Amino acid sequence: MARSLRLLACAALAAALTVPAGAGASAEGHAKKADLVVASVRTPASVEAGTAAAVRVKVHNGGKAKASASVVRLALSTDRTAGGDTALKPTLAVPSLSPGGSWSGKVSVNVPASAGVGSYYVIACADAKRRVAETNEINNCKVSSSLAVSAPMTSHDLIDADVASGTLTEEQGLVYKVFSDFGDPRLPGKYAGATNGVEEGALPEAAESWDTLSPATQDTLRPFLIPAFYPGSHWTPATPGRAQEAGRDSLLDSPWCSGYGSIQPAFESWGHEDTTDGSFRVWWLKKYPGDETLAKHIADVLEKRILPELSDYMGHTIKPDGGSLCGGGSDAIDIALVDTSTAETFPDGGCDGDGTSTHMFWPRTKPAPWAGIDPYLAHEVLHMIQFGMPSASGCQASSWLREMTAEWIQDYATDPLYPVGLAPDDTEHLSSTLYFQRPDVSLDATKPAGHDYGSYLFPLFEARHGDVDFVRHVWENAGSLQPTEAVNAALPGDGFNAVWPEFALALWNQDPVHDFKDWDQLSEGARTVGTQGIAVGTHHPKVHVEHLATKYLALDFDKGVTEIEVTNDQAGEKDASLQAVIEYDDGSTKVVNLSDEPTTTICIDDGTKRVTSVVLIFGNANQTAPIDFAPTVEGKASCGCPDVAPKAASRAGATCTGNITFSWTEDTTDEKPEGVVGRTHETGGGTLGLAFESPTSSDPGTFWVDPASTYELHRTWHSESYRDCGTETGDVSDAGSGHFDDQQTFAVHDPDATGSDEVGVSLIFVLPVTATKHFASECTGQSSDEVTPDHWGVPGCPPKTGGNFWWKFDPVSPGSDDYRISCSGTVEWEDGLGKHVLTSTVSGTITLP
Repeated sequence: MARSLRLLACAALAAALTVPAGAGASAEGHAKKADLVVASVRTPASVEAGTAAAVRVKVHNGGKAKASASVVRLALSTDRTAGGDTALKPTLAVPSLSPGGSWSGKVSVNVPASAGVGSYYVIACADAKRRVAETNEINNCKVSSSLAVSAPMTSHDLIDADVASGTLTEEQGLVYKVFSDFGDPRLPGKYAGATNGVEEGALPEAAESWDTLSPATQDTLRPFLIPAFYPGSHWTPATPGRAQEAGRDSLLDSPWCSGYGSIQPAFESWGHEDTTDGSFRVWWLKKYPGDETLAKHIADVLEKRILPELSDYMGHTIKPDGGSLCGGGSDAIDIALVDTSTAETFPDGGCDGDGTSTHMFWPRTKPAPWAGIDPYLAHEVLHMIQFGMPSASGCQASSWLREMTAEWIQDYATDPLYPVGLAPDDTEHLSSTLYFQRPDVSLDATKPAGHDYGSYLFPLFEARHGDVDFVRHVWENAGSLQPTEAVNAALPGDGFNAVWPEFALALWNQDPVHDFKDWDQLSEGARTVGTQGIAVGTHHPKVHVEHLATKYLALDFDKGVTEIEVTNDQAGEKDASLQAVIEYDDGSTKVVNLSDEPTTTICIDDGTKRVTSVVLIFGNANQTAPIDFAPTVEGKASCGCPDVAPKAASRAGATCTGNITFSWTEDTTDEKPEGVVGRTHETGGGTLGLAFESPTSSDPGTFWVDPASTYELHRTWHSESYRDCGTETGDVSDAGSGHFDDQQTFAVHDPDATGSDEVGVSLIFVLPVTATKHFASECTGQSSDEVTPDHWGVPGCPPKTGGNFWWKFDPVSPGSDDYRISCSGTVEWEDGLGKHVLTSTVSGTITLP
């Protein structure tokens, strides 16, 4: 009688593989429904805010019924999770789909102009109106890859593009930029993008290049460069009686009226308010008599609060204009209230030597975002002080430094921590988002627009770390050093190399680092540039970081990854820093410095808590050169992490180990019509020592059996034959390792992945056995000692599915990693030998690592 060895093996995902009670009725109902899912959603890599983006969507019906026509809705998300997102229009109309059918469509959606610069995702959801009856109503959505949203094109951007292509000359481009800044109707319509305004305008460029411009271009630009309160200016057109005075050959022959002779302001059109100390003269147009009140307030707050405090802080004050040509008839610094959207301070001379006097445009009506005007006055007064100080660089080269430090002075002027005490507080917060959204842009960059204002976060960081005089030190250094050198020299210790990693970490502004929140109630933090998926295996993210910039890369871990090993190719490089901010599922966080050691191991799952987020922070402290980071991130499936005892398993190299114990009994009765011809009683049992290899990236919850696995078993039987023989007994013992057929591997899945507290058995596992047999037989007839592996199922256990047997293991106790199975039943069959009745019982336990 042929005998076979059978062994039940471990394991699989319970909810996915185990058939629950009553599932048959549910499946019957599901068979009559459709199941719409978004199979894919594709977007361009980048798009400009306020423009259209092409989105491609594929919808699939995975159900067993036809799906009627439906609608796909799209949304712009910052976090890959539906909810609180920005709807994108239009929607997509999907036709009816037969079972197994798919449909692909394309739509051009409008990305709102209000979308901030940064990384987004498009979420596409099928059957958005819930018109189709589905087997699963929660699997309808899919998330795209990251979509970079850039700032809208400004008029300057459009003009620069045509200059670069040769469509415009540089000189004509300069003229058009000035037209754009002042809203001049002579600007061609094709350049009507977002306006820079005089605050980010081209007038300083026009002034610096004045001597190289053609006479015709000088004639065109002269009205914009003459102070507002003089005849012939943009705001004071020359009267017929003063036309000669305002002509090109008159005294107004240079930018900012720095020619020769003298000329009187247009007193017939302008009134003025002087400070009692003679520092400022504030001009207003007489046709707006209500502006006199604003002029008096500006003069008062400048004289009593802003100028004294800022002069004391900087150790320097404004430089008077000396009553020079177009100097407004006095030594005072001139401020003109005009119809402009922003304030702007202009130097009367070059940004070099011993400094220069200035004049200012101020908006006569308060722009909507402004909570008050006094902090902005402090901003512009600091510019006046800056222009009056010696400078080693030109006006354009130091423009970013002026804006960075002047924006910070608003915090100094309004925060109760400092002595100025202006109100309202936190006006500078309006520009902080411009830096938080683009920390990958160099500190000394002026584009995208406003980035130099948002960079005030750097002096804020230094001032709140203890050096309140940091900005003053920078400008003292600027008299002999270039801008970035001046900043570096004002920093403690090793300058940017020491401070930049700390600043980069602070910009994250989320637990466990929240300096900006604590200092100034800033709730925003740096944006990530994308997400790198980490499965078991080796990954090579490439991150290009500009000088004095930072990038933040999120890591997304497959479920099977329990630790990562990060090899930093820039370790030890003085300008390069690499840090990791880690968050766990218990709410705890920590920061790991990866800069100094070539290789660092980070535990992802130690058996008590699991990492939910890792963000790598790449910093470049070099003042001029970019750095290309190419770290290696190796995902591992080690059972437990270094120095941490894993639960219910032991560590064995790069694998996890666990044991299955099992036993079975069989009683078989064979009979023919003439009666019983034989009975057999069999018992068996043993252990299977399992070693699990790392999971694959395609099936991250799966562990495959490793050749290092071992098995031991012992089987006995007693057979009684009434036909030819008497009795026969058998004894088989076997032990070995690595005797596993490649096609009979199996998978272990963590039950927590589905929230189920049970484990399923996915495969009947058959050991190819070379057994040691001991027979004690009384049989005189023919007998066989052949051992043949075959499949074997236990009656009464869950049914056979797809060629495999499925079993259910129950936890020994709630939440336990130990699972128990016990199955028994009886099956009958007939063949040429007669009728057979098999009663069988199998029991066993498995401990999951």
